[in-house]
Amino acid sequence: MIEISSLDNQLVKQAVKLRRSGPRRKDSLIIVEGRTECVAAIQAGFKPKAIFFCRELAVFDPDNNWPADNLYMTSRSVFQKISRRDRPDGICLLAKPRIFSLADLKLSQQPLCVVLDRLEKPGNLGAILRTADAAGADAVLAADPQTDFFNPNVIRASLGAVFTQPAAAADPTVLAAWLKDRQIRILAADPGAAKSYTEIDWRLPSAIVIGAEHAGLSPIWRTMAEETIRIPMRGRVDSLNASVSLAVVIFEAARQRSWLKSI
Repeated sequence: MIEISSLDNQLVKQAVKLRRSGPRRKDSLIIVEGRTECVAAIQAGFKPKAIFFCRELAVFDPDNNWPADNLYMTSRSVFQKISRRDRPDGICLLAKPRIFSLADLKLSQQPLCVVLDRLEKPGNLGAILRTADAAGADAVLAADPQTDFFNPNVIRASLGAVFTQPAAAADPTVLAAWLKDRQIRILAADPGAAKSYTEIDWRLPSAIVIGAEHAGLSPIWRTMAEETIRIPMRGRVDSLNASVSLAVVIFEAARQRSWLKSI
């Protein structure tokens, strides 16, 4: 266990830089903040390069579950420099990212996948990962993503689901062909669609495509989709937030698949 009290410590400076995507790619490291998120990362097999702990801010003490040889005890000022949160809980870690390719994914016999078309908001991506995990999705697939899976805001919004939910990023053309090769229907959410999401038989292998909120679906997914589906609206707005739209649709799929009855 090593104590850090200097704001000029090189490891601290590296941790601060990892807020940005460029240094994350260059150093092949991610920063994970929050006890829940750190525990999820470690339990999923991520090996910490460093764990920062501040007793002045923490509401718990580190125990034997935290690797002591990589544990750094920091002052309040040092931890607040590293933290992105208004109310930090005194723990964060640095670890190597683990990126899945399409070839790494293991699908069930009746796969249910989520496809994100050019999704740009980290908060939406994190919420979708959390929702997909809760609904039992086989994979979250990012087509031409505008943010990376290990953006600190994605990690926080996912509440650690980013470490447990199988996910991959791929070129849209490659991804569409991969789904077709596996006979997975492509069903794209579109406010202008004629068919409601409740009219679909979700018991079949399916991929739900959610487009970017401002740009909507890209042409390739309109072309490749077997059907487009909508969520009926009764108010003045014509669409929902991307993560909310996914939640509505995927839990209808889960309901039809009956796994909820076993809980």
